Amino acid sequence: MSREDSTSLRNVSVYDVYEDSLICKSNPTKPCIITTTKDLFIECKHRGFEDLYLTIQGGSKDTLNLYMRRPPAIQSESLDETTVTDVTSSYLRDIDGMGIYAARKTERIDLDEVIGNKAIGIQRQIYAKVAGLNVWESSGSGLNTEIGARGLNPARSSNFNVRQNQYDIAADAIGYPDAYYVPPAEAIERIDIVRGASSLQYGPQFGGTINYFLKGAEYHSGWRHEVLSSIGSFGLYNQSLGFGYGGDKVAFYTFGNYRQGKGWRPNSGFQAGFNHSQLAFILSKNWTAQLEHTTYLYEAQQPGGLTDALFAQNPNQSIRSRNFFRVYWHLPAVTLNGKIGKNGRFNTKFWILRAGRDAVGFLGSIARVDFGENRDLLKDTYRNFGHESRYISQWMWSDRPQSFLIGIRNYTGNTSKRQGITDSLSTASYEYLTPNVIDGSQYDFPSINHALFAEHIFRLPKSWKIVPGIRYEFVKSNGEGSFRQFNTDLAGNILYDTIINESFSSPRSFFLLGIGLSKTLPNGLDFYANWSQNYRAINFNDLRIVNPNFRIDPNLKDEKGYNMDVGIRGSYQGMRFDVTAYYLRYANRIGFLLQVDSQLLSTYRFRSNIGQSNTYGIESLLEIDWLHLKSYGDEQQLWSLTTMLNYSYSNGRYALEENPAVDGKKIELVPQGIFRTALTVAYDNKYTVGVQWSWTGEQFADATNANFSPDAVHGLIPAYQILDFYAKVQWKQLSAEINVNNALNATYFTRRASGYPGPGILPSDPRNVTFSLGWVF
Repeated sequence: MSREDSTSLRNVSVYDVYEDSLICKSNPTKPCIITTTKDLFIECKHRGFEDLYLTIQGGSKDTLNLYMRRPPAIQSESLDETTVTDVTSSYLRDIDGMGIYAARKTERIDLDEVIGNKAIGIQRQIYAKVAGLNVWESSGSGLNTEIGARGLNPARSSNFNVRQNQYDIAADAIGYPDAYYVPPAEAIERIDIVRGASSLQYGPQFGGTINYFLKGAEYHSGWRHEVLSSIGSFGLYNQSLGFGYGGDKVAFYTFGNYRQGKGWRPNSGFQAGFNHSQLAFILSKNWTAQLEHTTYLYEAQQPGGLTDALFAQNPNQSIRSRNFFRVYWHLPAVTLNGKIGKNGRFNTKFWILRAGRDAVGFLGSIARVDFGENRDLLKDTYRNFGHESRYISQWMWSDRPQSFLIGIRNYTGNTSKRQGITDSLSTASYEYLTPNVIDGSQYDFPSINHALFAEHIFRLPKSWKIVPGIRYEFVKSNGEGSFRQFNTDLAGNILYDTIINESFSSPRSFFLLGIGLSKTLPNGLDFYANWSQNYRAINFNDLRIVNPNFRIDPNLKDEKGYNMDVGIRGSYQGMRFDVTAYYLRYANRIGFLLQVDSQLLSTYRFRSNIGQSNTYGIESLLEIDWLHLKSYGDEQQLWSLTTMLNYSYSNGRYALEENPAVDGKKIELVPQGIFRTALTVAYDNKYTVGVQWSWTGEQFADATNANFSPDAVHGLIPAYQILDFYAKVQWKQLSAEINVNNALNATYFTRRASGYPGPGILPSDPRNVTFSLGWVF
């Protein structure tokens, strides 16, 4: 939240006292100095503004400068949402909105403060201050967000629980958690990231939770307008429009975005459209409601992958001209927020997803020539309904306020998948040649998920906190469908051709446990540690038999394991840091083993729980505003010179005694090191210039650690480094900025695709420039 959006409350006067706790009200006259010999819990209230909860450490003397904002509709469940101006932290508070985040590794990204390209959402810039993220950069259009962490695959961010305004946006949160849709960066207000310990409140996945909070309706704001226009290299055009009105009891806001471009490689044009609208009501003194709807559509031509030889020859080329991909996403949601009793807050959400993705093209090995024959067509549809309710409250124990959270989740999904044949044209076509005949496969995958969860913050003497939690999960994955099975002789004559029908069901239930420990140290430091169990449900593709040479263990189990974090973070006089050591144990890991049929003596691939992997490492962030180290708190300080250092080290290995070819090998897609650093100079919040350098170490694309394969699917992904430049000028309500991405024109790639949109090496963008104008009024 910007300071201009706040009302300064510079005095806190006490109107009730009980032991260590005060209930306060505001008086905007002068700073309030609080001296205390005991840990002090403060609750600040002011009509029309969000409540504030603070803890003052015993033996300290603090000057409070508080900025409390009117509750925006999109976050009206966050009744304790505030900004404290003398803290530069970028992590979530112990109780933030309707969640408990004490003793966890968390990050918060305010998009207004991002020094980088938001017109096309370059992820290495948006997530520059989040340590340990491995970013795939195979699409310069900004249509995809593909990030992984701690030895987990970045594909479609599927190892994170991806949400928008606290509800699911992935294709199917349980059985197919690929995030084909993510909101454009210009529509986002902030991004909250909770690492693996988020499993207790949000369920899967091992990577944690990414929550996009969109710009939305705000009460008492009057009319608001936003116009953002960008042009750039390779025919890029990006246009965003937002407007809304906030009255005393009703508010609305709508934001639209259109983007198109030719792409830097042949056969890589795209266009995308987005809209998010929200209507908010104050129903009574204690209850509010929001209605919102998101629409997202895009279509892109896919230039396909390259072999190692073709990439070395010319990464700009494309040998696939008939491949296309489209996504359509419709997502309505309803939210109800309220207060129950003196200290309780309640939130419930309902959402519906009606979406799909279609892929058409020649999907054979990149080493094969496309002779223009009929193409493959893969069509998915997603029909999901979800509900979550949460209640959070406080109570007194040993003269200290304690906090607890309980919640419930109900989710049903239905994914339909079909693969078949379409025409041989060079344009996009999404209709089957024989829609009533199965010439590939067709399946329906209904799923059910129910969950109960609870967490508690026990506040102990000397600023210690213990945070235990538990989650009960019931998951039922079902499948029903058919596939075509046929064999031919060497001359191509069909010897056997039939349709095989099958159905399966996999119900299961289990508990997840976790516990955290934290302590507030002198000078604003925070020590935290946690252990939390995780799981990843069986993917729909793990329930489907499509080939007699591809067999699935009938006793296949969900992947399970746990995350451990130990860290220290804090901020002091223009400097902040966060250093974390972690360990991720991934048990029951699903993969392939080669086995021999005892009767036919033929070799086949057997998909089963093959063992475990272990990843450990360090994630660190340091940010220093050099000009504020000695003059911190001086409101007349106009200049800032900021340095950001972000380094992570990871070591991931397989422990698979059943498969000697993989046992002890490095986990694929785990760079041993990732380093990002940035230097930013700003004056009076009007002029900003920044430069960012990113380096990612080498990584393997498969578990065997192969350095090369003829089809380019397996092999080494070499280390690469990127330099980006950014400059912005702000004059009253107008702004102008320029971004030079990959300024040194490095040639590199971050991904070897095993299938669509490849297969093969997917080259990353060369040097490109974006120029943007903005008008907010």
